[in-house]
Amino acid sequence: MPLLPQLSLDECEANFIAAEGAMKAAAADYSEDSIAFRDARAISERWRRAANRARTRAAAGPNADSKAQCPVTVAQFGPSAFFVGVPGEPYSSLQVQLRGRFPAATVIVAALCNNAGEITYMLPADKAGQGTCEIFCNS
Repeated sequence: MPLLPQLSLDECEANFIAAEGAMKAAAADYSEDSIAFRDARAISERWRRAANRARTRAAAGPNADSKAQCPVTVAQFGPSAFFVGVPGEPYSSLQVQLRGRFPAATVIVAALCNNAGEITYMLPADKAGQGTCEIFCNS
């Protein structure tokens, strides 16, 4: 599965450090129950996870930034029922397309399967780069 361009480990770690500082500032200015603090904590966590993914890619070698393994499990139950297990969170068009190709079948799609830690949110290539969500892979 092709990956969108990835930030380097140094860039991710710098963003994480900045986000940690923003979270500490929000904690000083607001209560930890405030939306500002919770937002800052969420952004810090995203950058921590991005840095961990960048570490994994760096350890995997020089081509790790261009492709990710995308294991898919398909199980058939009876003549017309299928279970599809995919890593990450696929865009809803995956389910729409599968059900369109197999209209007489029952198709169940389960996300976050197969332990593909590098893959997060997956969306169609035509949706990539619009800045509407964090995107690490496209299908």
